[in-house]
Amino acid sequence: DGDSSVLNDYLRFNATHNSKTSTDIPCPQLIWGNQGHEPDAEENPLVQFRKEYGTFDVMIACDCTYMPQSLEPFWQTIDALLKRNENTSDSHHQPTLLYVMEASTPFPLEDVFTLAKAKGFDWTKKIVSMVPPTDSDTPADQEANKLRDYEVFLFNRRS
Repeated sequence: DGDSSVLNDYLRFNATHNSKTSTDIPCPQLIWGNQGHEPDAEENPLVQFRKEYGTFDVMIACDCTYMPQSLEPFWQTIDALLKRNENTSDSHHQPTLLYVMEASTPFPLEDVFTLAKAKGFDWTKKIVSMVPPTDSDTPADQEANKLRDYEVFLFNRRS
């Protein structure tokens, strides 16, 4: 998390207190973007982060792009840290960004998609229902439950 107070007060506490081992779980701060450096420059903080922690098969982003100025650094970070497609013939095992947007600040998803496309990503949309339907649901129940559904987008690098 880019917010030091969230990182120190919550994330590290939760990681330590929910670990089933005595091993420390790293919870480093990740500041998004190239910070004015070329993508592969040694002084780029994303290059340094990648050297220390590697790249990731799955990245999860929830309610984190609610300001237009955050989009470019967000996608620079995803591009730098999400693993590259190693086996493009297996579509079920591609590195994936799971993106959920439910922020209270209205933000056009089209802006997210435009930059994703420019960075070489495709996406699919899934609906995740927070309330599973039952046989006894009335039409009114079904409509009310739809309000609790989340749009989840799965981003993968274009093959």
